[in-house]
Amino acid sequence: MINQSILLKLQPKLELLNSKQRMIATDIITSNRYTLIDHFGEVCIETEAGELFKFVDFVRSICKCS
Repeated sequence: MINQSILLKLQPKLELLNSKQRMIATDIITSNRYTLIDHFGEVCIETEAGELFKFVDFVRSICKCS
């Protein structure tokens, strides 16, 4: 279960994404492969390998649509 405060921080970030990016973001949020964390006030994704990425940057890198 995702922390409610992280979901609240994600809401304005989701509004910055296009429809394809939002679909990717939703898949990430609901996936068990990633952990969403608050890293010094920034919502980040921790991968299974322990890598840390900013949420929006990670979504856009998967989308490759800017």
